[in-house]
Amino acid sequence: MTQLLVLLLPLLVLHGGGGDLLDAVATDAYWKLKGLAPDAPTLLAMAEPPATADVAPLLRDLAADDFATRDAVARQIAALGPAALPQLRAATRHADPEVANSARRLVEQVMAAARTAAVRRLMAIRTLGEMRARDALPLLRRLHDAPEPFVAEYADRALARIEGRAPASRPAADFRADIDLLPARCGIVGQLSLHGDAPVRINAATAGMKLLGKNDPAELLDRLNGDLVAIAEQYGNVRPEAITVALSDDFNGIGGFGVLLVRGRFDRPAIEQALAAAKVEVAEVDHVRVHKLANEARLFFLSADVVAIVGGTGDAALQPLLDLTATARTGRGKLADDRDMAALIATVDRSRAGWAAIRVNDNFRANSFLKPFDHVTATIMRRPGGGLDVAGRAAGQDPQAIAKTVDAHNVTVETLVGQIKQFAGGNAGGNFGAIPVQPVLDLVESARVKATGAAAAADLVFKSELAATIAGIYAMVYPVSPPQQP
Repeated sequence: MTQLLVLLLPLLVLHGGGGDLLDAVATDAYWKLKGLAPDAPTLLAMAEPPATADVAPLLRDLAADDFATRDAVARQIAALGPAALPQLRAATRHADPEVANSARRLVEQVMAAARTAAVRRLMAIRTLGEMRARDALPLLRRLHDAPEPFVAEYADRALARIEGRAPASRPAADFRADIDLLPARCGIVGQLSLHGDAPVRINAATAGMKLLGKNDPAELLDRLNGDLVAIAEQYGNVRPEAITVALSDDFNGIGGFGVLLVRGRFDRPAIEQALAAAKVEVAEVDHVRVHKLANEARLFFLSADVVAIVGGTGDAALQPLLDLTATARTGRGKLADDRDMAALIATVDRSRAGWAAIRVNDNFRANSFLKPFDHVTATIMRRPGGGLDVAGRAAGQDPQAIAKTVDAHNVTVETLVGQIKQFAGGNAGGNFGAIPVQPVLDLVESARVKATGAAAAADLVFKSELAATIAGIYAMVYPVSPPQQP
């Protein structure tokens, strides 16, 4: 999963989400992956709500004296799949510890199959809409109030497509207040909406990439689609709508902490059960379930709509973790009391797609570019058709020091531009290996900074074609593996 994030997150940032994880997978790619070509009747059967089964008579045998009976009953219940879940979940609170423990194990086992079935159901609903299958209209109308995650939305979108009307628009999430959830001592903060005009399709976002050797773009796309489906089947479908990021004022790559808040729609039970099945360590901090990930990172839910990830080593991450878990109860973080940072944030146009602010202190001045500045801000705007324009502004007090720093920075930019062109054989439209060069050149050339008195400015251009560059890098670092079997 970590490998796929190398590709997926930049694509979401460049293109805007506009949809959920499964929206990134075209339906024909999904059915190809599963080795199926379902017709409308088959899709209708897949889209039906899951049935329920009465397993109460079997539950008492989970505490049978002999193993053979217990094992046979467990297999029988598991074979019923999601239909057994309502009574199994109730049995996890059974008075008999043997029954309760067996029920918990069965819930985990059945949920894995249930998530796969849930993904297939969503894709079946979407495919019915794309097929404009009018026989599906009665079922889709019944699903309007379905309680399962995403089902009602998928049904409404399929209905609109069959009826030839535009689906109801989904407003962008109001994420601006999430900045007030952050802990104290943040020196760098920023936010970005992932809401776009249309869902990101992996095949469209990576169009135009060129690969070396035996790596066929079609094979890479098959693998990427398979990886996306595997994530959805493991953690449930998700829809990231906005991110809020922060680095502590003592962050230097070795010490300090970082915080990532992701606002969106999540299948929280699926995520927590998948983490439990992966034996991820969990602890309760201030009545909040905190999952310990790799590299000392901690993941937990601030609310049903906000996932928090805190990273840092040792004691550096402890206080922000305590601050954030307290925020889960109060709804207000300690950064909201930082008047200096609040004043800096107030100078940024937060109505745009995103923004960032850096309060430069002695720690950050160890970076030669930041040394003459007191603060840096950036406003992020989405480009038509994908990509980002980032307007960066910095201010200090010593015009001469700023001019000197800007001149040195621009020399570095020119050197880098020359090196990239040399790698590409002097052809700005060429490719270095699997990597399209032109979007990289456009970005680096836009990094030139202009100094005006005690201020400096740059307007960075992240073109949507960078997606193909990222895909090329991904293909070189993670070669295509054998195709996933359905």
